[in-house]
Amino acid sequence: MMWNLLVFYVYVVASMRVEQSDMEADKAQEEMFPHSDKMTPEKIQEELVDFLKEGLWIWIEEDQFFPKYQAPSKKTLDYIEGKSRKDPCQQQVGGLLVELTKACEQAKPWDDRNYFGSLPLKTCVDSAKDVFLHGKDIIAAMRVPSKLVQSKWNPVGRETLRLVQSLYFMKQWVVGLATTEKAAILWAGFWTDPDAPKGHLERSSKENLLKFARLTESQTVHPSTKLGQMIEKFDELDQCRDHPVVANFWSFASFSFVLGMRQKHQGTVIALVNKDLTGKWRLDQSVLSQHEIPTLGIAAWALGWWSPQIILLDLKGTCSKTSPILRKRMFSDLKPWFRVQKHFTPEEFAYRSRPTWTCIDCIEKSCSLSSVLAKNLKKLQEARRIDFTAGVF
Repeated sequence: MMWNLLVFYVYVVASMRVEQSDMEADKAQEEMFPHSDKMTPEKIQEELVDFLKEGLWIWIEEDQFFPKYQAPSKKTLDYIEGKSRKDPCQQQVGGLLVELTKACEQAKPWDDRNYFGSLPLKTCVDSAKDVFLHGKDIIAAMRVPSKLVQSKWNPVGRETLRLVQSLYFMKQWVVGLATTEKAAILWAGFWTDPDAPKGHLERSSKENLLKFARLTESQTVHPSTKLGQMIEKFDELDQCRDHPVVANFWSFASFSFVLGMRQKHQGTVIALVNKDLTGKWRLDQSVLSQHEIPTLGIAAWALGWWSPQIILLDLKGTCSKTSPILRKRMFSDLKPWFRVQKHFTPEEFAYRSRPTWTCIDCIEKSCSLSSVLAKNLKKLQEARRIDFTAGVF
């Protein structure tokens, strides 16, 4: 009885603190960013519940949500290993593969034979290739409950177990490479024209982005992390935009970047967006939209109990369109995770996280990536800062 009263008291106090924090943040946001779009945790949860209920009446066996290992074709393996004609994309992939293998060997991960003794021993050479060959499926392997992995009867099947093995091995060395020392920020659409004499001074230059990161006492996930530096070394795989192995790589790299944020309890995630909604380099084709934002959803709700304050800075001034598009992307990969966890209703699953979402129109005439903007963002973060007491939010 006393324990229940204590839990209730903690919940009431925490709720009061959240409400007060939200009121202070609302006031700060209205004063500093009059052209912004804010979504409360409750509204975001409502959107997620509506999304999860779509198609809920369709019965699907649990193991259908578990990924199955698909052996790569000889052509794909030859491409990854550099045995085929070395086009510019293959040169970038091959160079990065060598760097990843070295980083894995330095980390010295180990293959748990108690769980995976029936499978071939995993090596760093294999694991580095796995990033490119199975990245998306390896993330999906996190849906497999640990009790099934630990069962001696192997109820999940050998092909699923192979991906779980890859996941367990890979997490030991990739996540560390993808974790920043300071708070990490995400970005899309920043580029420095090498042919422009003053390209580095442009509003959307990489130099300006990195300068703003320093002003906000944060770091970009690439190139500030060790993994980001490897990616930068090979020109962010810019010769491979349409190659499927690169989609796998970006999926797992993005997952690792965001998992690093979650593991160190980063309270605010800032994403700078400088992308049009149409055209060749549009938003929906960016790494941010395709991989990083969906991973935020997985880290917050599927893994649970991480409620970051998400702030988008839209340099095109299109928050009214960008904001709902990216929120839908944040939910996009969550249905399989929800369906596997049968004991949750849509509402209960949505309550596993209480993120806030703010999109700020930062058009050129009235907004620049300056110390003033950095200071105002810091005030907004402080106003909405919540003490993430374990098990309360």
